[in-house]
Amino acid sequence: MLALKRGPSTALAAAAVLAALLFGAWVAASPAFPLLRPMSGALWLRHAEPFELASRSLGRSKRHFRRRFVLPVRIERARFSVAAMRMARISLDGAVIFASPSPRSWKRTFRVAGPVEAGAHELMAEVESVDGPPLFVLRSEDMDVSSDPRWESSSDGNAWEPAAPARGPARVPLRDAFPSAGEGAAACLPWLIPVFLAALVISTGAIRAPASIGPGAVRWTLLAAWLVLALNNLFKLPWNAGFDAGYHVEYIAHVARHWRLPLATEGWQMFQSPLYYLTAAPFYAAAEAHGGLFAAGYAVRCVSWLCGAAQIELTYRVVRSVFPSRPGLQSAGVVIGGLLPMNIYMSQTASNEPFAAALTAAALAFAVGMHARAPGRPADGHWLVLGGLLGLALLSKVSAALVIAPLLWHLRPGPKALIKTAAVALAFCGWYYLRNWALLGSPFIGGWDPGRGMGWWQDPGYRTLGQLLFHGEALRSPVYSGIYGLWDSLYSSLWLDGWLSGIITVRSRPPWNYHLLAAGAWLALVPSAAILWGFSKAVGGKAPRSVRLSALCLAVYALALTVLYLKLPVYSTAKASYTLGLVPCYATLACSGLEGIWEKPLLRGIALGWIACWAAAAYGAYFIL
Repeated sequence: MLALKRGPSTALAAAAVLAALLFGAWVAASPAFPLLRPMSGALWLRHAEPFELASRSLGRSKRHFRRRFVLPVRIERARFSVAAMRMARISLDGAVIFASPSPRSWKRTFRVAGPVEAGAHELMAEVESVDGPPLFVLRSEDMDVSSDPRWESSSDGNAWEPAAPARGPARVPLRDAFPSAGEGAAACLPWLIPVFLAALVISTGAIRAPASIGPGAVRWTLLAAWLVLALNNLFKLPWNAGFDAGYHVEYIAHVARHWRLPLATEGWQMFQSPLYYLTAAPFYAAAEAHGGLFAAGYAVRCVSWLCGAAQIELTYRVVRSVFPSRPGLQSAGVVIGGLLPMNIYMSQTASNEPFAAALTAAALAFAVGMHARAPGRPADGHWLVLGGLLGLALLSKVSAALVIAPLLWHLRPGPKALIKTAAVALAFCGWYYLRNWALLGSPFIGGWDPGRGMGWWQDPGYRTLGQLLFHGEALRSPVYSGIYGLWDSLYSSLWLDGWLSGIITVRSRPPWNYHLLAAGAWLALVPSAAILWGFSKAVGGKAPRSVRLSALCLAVYALALTVLYLKLPVYSTAKASYTLGLVPCYATLACSGLEGIWEKPLLRGIALGWIACWAAAAYGAYFIL
């Protein structure tokens, strides 16, 4: 029986491993993914240039590389292996020995052979690229000239300096202006200790908390705190603070003034799905009529505030459904979900992300409630409501489509229910994507789509296997630690505003409390561990179905972000804020992770004391003084 029970899960795990291997092979071979393939005995080289945080326009860029060497004896057949990103011409003593056939062949390793006389020689590489830095790698089986730091590079062919390996990023001076995680924790320690001790004493039962302080009271307390923070920060935070906030406001202004949806080619953010902008336009129009442009810029934040507050309510409803008889766990989940830093900092700025996230979270919460109320037999009307929520979410941002497959697994609708849900969803959002298809040739347009005529790129411009690892920079110096790799980026944007809301200068940085913000990197370790443990329980099948839904959603989003990270080699690609619609899922997984220690008073007290410190720091970091 045990073997039979393990059979399906083992088969699923084997299928997942096989799929991962096939996907990895595809990424390694496809020129569409700028992942550098390692070459044994040689390094990919680039010209040593500072890491640039500003975006760059597409344009032809050429760099020169050279290696001077002396060969003691003649080699009849010297062999070279070479690859370059994107086009290269290799010459030996001025004679061309290799030229790339096309930009799409850059992942191929070409082999060249020929005689080389004894004496002094110069091996030269001219490399060109249009959407990233020129890079190349060369290995010789017969001579000591393989690409390594002994090579020189030049931007003009005249001034030469040592070439740099295409590995980690160069130093970014902006990071030095902000406290490290250790400095932040040390500065906050005097008041974190009393918070920890108070939470420890209450949670272990040494002091009995009032019976009225349950998950409902925690929910209302957080909503009140949210309102206080929003009103406090309203005019203290510049109206254009936030990722591309000025461009989002431009889109809103276009709708408010012309009452026409723009095409994706008409502005930087105008490729986005329109519902957020249609919703914010009346706020903008009313404020502009009475207070001018700046008032309008501030007014549209009200939509984001409401969406951030909605996440608190939705988290409360989800954890109450998943853990119906565990009020303590519910309270912990509401705190973790309600004070998740990415929800706090994203919901204070003009952006479609909080709006789309609130609708995505609403669809997830409704689905969890459907299953809890009537497992396997939801009412017909419930399918219509779910379809409406999904349609609205898709009309807000196309990434909401990522929750569809997990919801199908969770609810397992029959054909009729599936048709009803899909029909309602398409009725809400289908017209917009059909419009794109008719006018632009594709239903889905991304910000990087070349058809928009707004080509751009950011450093590093390529991917390495090392960028897929966790380097720990998010735990050392978290601000802009995401330049080091995917997981540092996700951690530092989930648990703090590690990207400074898109600001790249110290003078214009958001007016957050940076010691608290930095301390959050360490304080988030316990809620992170709870989420990861809850995720592992779900993967092992030792969790309720709704917890497994949360884990599946998180896995799907993580996979999508990894693919995007590999496809689009700019440092700002991977942001945890793209998972903002999963706030209730994070809270659910954290509750599941804490469940195992809940009946152990001391462990529970230590964990909740730490979480209380994290919660206080998370709120205080974004309460502008």
